[in-house]
Amino acid sequence: MKFDFWNGLSPLYKRIFVIAGFFIISVVVTIAGTLIPLSAAEAEEINESMNQTRNTLNSMPLLNQVTFIFGNNFFICLLAFIPIAGIFLELYVLFNTGIAIAGLSYGIAHPSLVFLNLLVLPFGWLEFLAYSIGISEGVWLFWRIIKHRGRRELVYASMFITICAVLLLAAAFIEIGINIALS
Repeated sequence: MKFDFWNGLSPLYKRIFVIAGFFIISVVVTIAGTLIPLSAAEAEEINESMNQTRNTLNSMPLLNQVTFIFGNNFFICLLAFIPIAGIFLELYVLFNTGIAIAGLSYGIAHPSLVFLNLLVLPFGWLEFLAYSIGISEGVWLFWRIIKHRGRRELVYASMFITICAVLLLAAAFIEIGINIALS
């Protein structure tokens, strides 16, 4: 009786609900990371690290910048596809992303507001959508393996990896485009 709603859904809608659920969880975990209190020294360390990365990125040709951003985000997304462990790896990365945002916004603005401003940008939505797809597919893959239908789910996993790659590539181009426009 409790699962009548779920059982009545098509497989497509079930996947959409799971992806949406992990999208919300991912945002909440990242916001939780922004709420971690940092000392001035910790914030300065984060800023120095991010400035080094930003300087390295800015010294590259545009296409290499896109490749760098895409490669980093795609690697993180691929971790999410690992059954069960992927959930924890991805949430750990997202929590630490929140901490990095807290460090970058230290003394300037409330970190959660900075994160929500980043989330409004198209690349933020695309990245979180890709990560949510990865986490949900890792769960589906685990479930199908338990049900002895893992081989068939590998086809879906391959399809979702491709979708995530396209989303993250588009996000990288948009992020570089916004950075150029703001420069």
